[in-house]
Amino acid sequence: MPVLPTARHDAQTAAIVRAAAGELARLLPSAVTLEVAEPQPSTLPGPQSVAVRAGFVGTTSAELIVVADQAVAEALAGTDATISVADALRPALEAASATLGPGVLDEAHEAPLGAALEESDVVTMALVGPDGAAQAWFAMRVRQRPEAVPQQRGAAAERSPLRLLHDVEMTLTAEIGR
Repeated sequence: MPVLPTARHDAQTAAIVRAAAGELARLLPSAVTLEVAEPQPSTLPGPQSVAVRAGFVGTTSAELIVVADQAVAEALAGTDATISVADALRPALEAASATLGPGVLDEAHEAPLGAALEESDVVTMALVGPDGAAQAWFAMRVRQRPEAVPQQRGAAAERSPLRLLHDVEMTLTAEIGR
């Protein structure tokens, strides 16, 4: 069963996922306009569904999961382009990851969904059309960075490990084009 935004997650995580889902819905290639809604367990995609996954590393790191192969296929049906679902979703994934702050979005790849929506740290949102039917699903696993980095205490912390490099000159060379 998917974790709804209000269950087992704090309000901040739910707000992050909802904002990212809104940006994804705005740029997702679809024949209809999509809105963010809470998922109904009966409408969730099966484990054999194709999901597009991408990791984001930044101030707030996350794994983004999108199941939208049918919606994207319908949107691209009249075009001559032979584009993968992962490539078609790239702009939408970039918009969703931009809500997390500065960082880098990994390459998106297609893989079976499996049990990803059932994991306890994954928040799932449905992307519904005007008729209220789910056209796609967006899930995110948010990895918060630690509040503070542990510091060493005691006499060992007072000594400088750079003392060994006293009076040593160093040169840095950068080679461009390799």
